[in-house]
Amino acid sequence: MRTRWITLIGIAIATCSASLPAQTYPDKPIRLIVPQAPGSATDVFVRHFTPKWGEILGQPVVVENRAGAGAIIGTEAVAKSPPDGYTLLLGGSQTHAINKSLYTKLSYDPIADFTPVGRIGAQAMLLVTNASVPVKSVPEFLAYARSGKANLNYASSGNGSTAHLAGSLFSAEAGLKAQHVPYKAVAQGLSDLLSGEITMMFYPYSALQQHIQAGRLTVLAVATEQRASYLPQVPTMTEAGFPSMVLSPWFALYAPAGTPRRIVDTLYSALEQTMKDPDVARRLGSTGTDIWLAGPDEMARFGANEIARYRKIVELAGAKAD
Repeated sequence: MRTRWITLIGIAIATCSASLPAQTYPDKPIRLIVPQAPGSATDVFVRHFTPKWGEILGQPVVVENRAGAGAIIGTEAVAKSPPDGYTLLLGGSQTHAINKSLYTKLSYDPIADFTPVGRIGAQAMLLVTNASVPVKSVPEFLAYARSGKANLNYASSGNGSTAHLAGSLFSAEAGLKAQHVPYKAVAQGLSDLLSGEITMMFYPYSALQQHIQAGRLTVLAVATEQRASYLPQVPTMTEAGFPSMVLSPWFALYAPAGTPRRIVDTLYSALEQTMKDPDVARRLGSTGTDIWLAGPDEMARFGANEIARYRKIVELAGAKAD
C-alpha cells in the first residue's frame, strides 16, 4: 500500500510539473526598443553595453530603433507589449519624466504602464556652437546673440527632447529670442550646426565628441553641478550664471507593467554584472557616460521624484511640444 501511494504521489507531481510553464528565462532573444533614431546619444550609449549584457543573460539582446513623436512611438509600443520579459524599453528622463509634463495628452502612463528594471547611467548636456561663431564662453555668446549679428536658433533631436528643453530653458533665462528647430534625427541637426545654419545646441558628449576633438565645434559650458572629468577646462552652466541649468539625461530599463519580479531580478542582476565589466565601463566613460546604477525599487522612487522635478523645469522653460 505504501509503495502504491508513493507511486501515485510521484505521478501527480510529474503531471503537475508538466502542466507548469518552463521557469527558464530567457530562452530566446530579447528585443530592446530604443525610442530614438540611430546615431543619437541614446543609440550610441545602448550599443556599448548590450552585447555584454546579452552574453551574461545567455541570449542576444536585439536593439530596435523606433523613433518619433518625442520618443512616444517606441515607448507606447513597449507599454502595449506582453509582460514576458522579451520586449523591453531603453527609456529615461525624456520618456519617463519630461513627457509627463510636456504633453497634455500622453498615450502612456510612465508609472502605471511600466515595471522598472533599473537605472543605468547619465550623460551631461553640453552647450556647443559652430567653431566659426566668434565666441569662447557663455558671456561672449550672450553678447554676440544680443548684438543682432546672429540668426539665433537652436537644434534639438525632436520636440520634447532634453535638447529642446535645455535650449528653451536657456533662452528663457537669458532673455534670448531663439527659434527652436527640431529634427527627426540628431545627425541632421548636427549637420546644420556644423554648416552654420544652426547657432547653438545642447547635446551629450557622445554624439559631439569627434567634432569637438576635430575643432569643428566649440564647447561653451556643461550643464552639470560639477565640471566634467573628460572636459575639465569647460565651466558649468552654474559658473556661467545659470544655476537651474543642471540637466543630465539619465537612462533606465523598463518592462511592461505586470512583468514577473523573477524576470526583473534576472535582468537587473545581469545588468549589474555588465556594468562592472572593465571594458564596458571604459567604453561608456569615453563617451561621457557616468554609470549610475539603481535597482527596481530605488528606480521606482527615483522616477516619481524626477516627474515632479522636471514638471518645474518644463514650467520654468515654458517649453511646449508644438
